[in-house]
Amino acid sequence: MNKVTLESIGLSPRKIPGADAYKITLRDTNQTIQVIEQFIEEYSILPEVRQLVASILKPCTSKDYLCYVRQIVEYIKSHVKYVNDPPKTEVLQSPLRTLKLGIGDCDDHTILAGTLLRAAGFKIRITLGAPLGRYNHVYIHVYVPGHGWMTVDTTSSNPISQKPYQEREMVEIGNDPLEELGFSFKKIKRLAKKAMFPIRPMRKVASKAVHSVFHRPKHMNKAQFAKAMKHFQHPHHQPCKGMKCFPPGSKLLVRKEGHFQKTYVRLPNGKLQLIYQKSLAPKPKPHPQKKRAVHGKPHPKPLCVCITKQGVKVV
Repeated sequence: MNKVTLESIGLSPRKIPGADAYKITLRDTNQTIQVIEQFIEEYSILPEVRQLVASILKPCTSKDYLCYVRQIVEYIKSHVKYVNDPPKTEVLQSPLRTLKLGIGDCDDHTILAGTLLRAAGFKIRITLGAPLGRYNHVYIHVYVPGHGWMTVDTTSSNPISQKPYQEREMVEIGNDPLEELGFSFKKIKRLAKKAMFPIRPMRKVASKAVHSVFHRPKHMNKAQFAKAMKHFQHPHHQPCKGMKCFPPGSKLLVRKEGHFQKTYVRLPNGKLQLIYQKSLAPKPKPHPQKKRAVHGKPHPKPLCVCITKQGVKVV
């Protein structure tokens, strides 16, 4: 990675004399993820990396994708030892340097595993984990055709097993598999603020109605999109003032608080988000009322709600 690439991320690299390396100051975890992403994208297309992947995959039969992943994982575990960075220093090294030295921490293992998996044609996600309650561990999620998304952590004794702690997916490298991708956590903030269907005005007619085009979001397959569109195709549907979509596992909560009926969505990370509130007619003699919550069941698919004048309707 050269100086121009580092500057494009917003860093100020300083050349270390006598070494093919730069000294940089990282403000937060997002910049670390950006450097890891740049390493993976740059080195996964090199001919020598492609040649290395070809030699690793020789024992596997054609299109045995699970064998591809296992061979790459076993190669990394047998050639690279886990060694922590020097105290109070974050060292990010290229995958070729990691193989040459034979040591590296979770960042270096992630860069190497992501590079080899992407060079082998896999879609990958850079994922943060919180083994001690803080997101201080990084590894890879890989999309294996026929098996879906799988965990790859070459620093673990069980590198392909699911993690028992919270995860947060940061960056996805590769095209979205529309049938099985579902929701990506990197889009949670954007989807929580914007409507599920981006609307683009086309033209006005005599009745001053605006014709709009609805675009299928990347996180929905064709069947989910068609089911959601039935609400808009129905001749007697209520006018939708706003549409919002939330990740799988979200719950819809309705609470009566004082003279208001409020509708919340509990996200998979436990946070509550207010999406609608309705004023109730006060009684002649109001009395203090306890908060009463109606807990909905977690949705296995993205939770899509339509906000109308009458309230919140699940689409």
